Amino acid sequence: MILLDAVFINNSGGKVLLDYLVSEISKEGLDCFYLFDDRCSGQFEFIAKDRKHFIKGSLIERHRFYRQHSKKFKKVLCFGNLPPTIRLDAKVFTYFHNVSLFSYPANYGFKEKTMKRIKGKLITFLSRNTDSFIVQTDEVKTLLQQQGIKAGKVLVAPFYYVEECDVYESRKESFVFISNGNTHKNHKNLLEAWNILAERNMFPELHLTVTDNYGEMINTIDTYKSKGLKIVNHGFVNAYDLYSQHKYLVYPSLCESFGLGLIEAVKCGCDVVASDLPYVFEVVNPTLVFDPLDPHSIADAIAKVLTGDDLRATTLVVENKIREIVDFLK
Repeated sequence: MILLDAVFINNSGGKVLLDYLVSEISKEGLDCFYLFDDRCSGQFEFIAKDRKHFIKGSLIERHRFYRQHSKKFKKVLCFGNLPPTIRLDAKVFTYFHNVSLFSYPANYGFKEKTMKRIKGKLITFLSRNTDSFIVQTDEVKTLLQQQGIKAGKVLVAPFYYVEECDVYESRKESFVFISNGNTHKNHKNLLEAWNILAERNMFPELHLTVTDNYGEMINTIDTYKSKGLKIVNHGFVNAYDLYSQHKYLVYPSLCESFGLGLIEAVKCGCDVVASDLPYVFEVVNPTLVFDPLDPHSIADAIAKVLTGDDLRATTLVVENKIREIVDFLK
């Protein structure tokens, strides 16, 4: 029997990929048992009750599960970055997709840096309990190698899921950034860039999706709006609705393991203006790039989009290797 361990995965891009992976495993009819985070309870109703178990997203609960049930499984895929806490007789794969555990921007606060450092060291310590790490890009593979993990132990197999997107015939010459208010997403510099554009008498629309649990960022957005900037914060919303209505994705994030939003936007017909960082080029050839640490650079790129007539279209360069992921488990 196979174990898919998805403890700690319950929202955002990781949850999108988990849903897709579970669907593909089910289609193949593999003999699989699923360990889910209890924040996903009530979901995955199509899986038989005796084939799934929900536990609290804690190291102790997860460790207890492995102690009690590890001998049942011949193959294990840990989907939440973290290898098992014990060495198993099974063949173990660990899907690693959180680069901020090893590489985080300088603008992280002390508490954030400390927690990331602790979690990163835990993954390195437990790496002896997995036979292979699966990652999305060569950049992430290099990152793991820098933590002392041998290159032969890291498999590059990117996969992604994008829904069908209805594209509006008349799209606005406006910008979207589908992301919550995490520090590394870099809303601060993005908003300052929009302020710089206003000082140049340029007022492009910017559509954001920051939820209420980022109260400080919400207040910052409201402050800029009060100054006359055309910023709309939708909160939690269907991303595809925004992609289909607007022409450009602006993506100022300082670090990403993959950048699923880049793929979603391009599949929905958006052109991408993004950070001049390696993770972007692993996924797309963007229309324009900027220095994400410099609001003036971001503003210059947006201004060029608004005034330029000869801009290249964004193209997708990454290949979906979901079949390889499933084959690992067969």
